[in-house]
Amino acid sequence: LGKINYHDGLKSGVFEIDLSFSTYYDNKIAHIIANELLYNYTLTKINPEENPDTILQNLDANKDISWTNSQNALIELIYALYASNSIAYGKIGIRKLALIFQVLFRTPLNDIHHSFHRMKTRAGSRTAFLDQLKISLEEYMDKDL
Repeated sequence: LGKINYHDGLKSGVFEIDLSFSTYYDNKIAHIIANELLYNYTLTKINPEENPDTILQNLDANKDISWTNSQNALIELIYALYASNSIAYGKIGIRKLALIFQVLFRTPLNDIHHSFHRMKTRAGSRTAFLDQLKISLEEYMDKDL
């Protein structure tokens, strides 16, 4: 008693035994979260210009920017920009592009891949938002004539 090796004690399952202290899976979840944080930290150190936190810090002054259309419309726009290689010459992944738009417009996009697959099987126009964008732009151009 009183001679506990803390290095061995912290790695053991002692903390999982006391039910008033934690549940069985707390330690496992803590390891998963720690690994994700370590992974994100490592990526930040490797590519500091691609850090999502930096994007958040730069956009704090623009809190009035928000997406006012549907989430599906934003997902359609993101996929259109991704498919046309319009951003970073197509060298940016769809997930990172979606993250940038979520941060920019401060709107959560749940499962973009599932939403995209639903768009592929839409009845009628599969690109309803892009079609509406085209019509709106043409009407705006005609208004100046």
